[in-house]
Amino acid sequence: MNRLIIFYTWKKLGLQRGSLKSDSYHYH
Repeated sequence: MNRLIIFYTWKKLGLQRGSLKSDSYHYH
């Protein structure tokens, strides 16, 4: 499994949902 794909998916989802905070929290 490619983590890059998951990361990108989460980023896109966060951007679409507008939950940058959630994305940052998961990223940290």
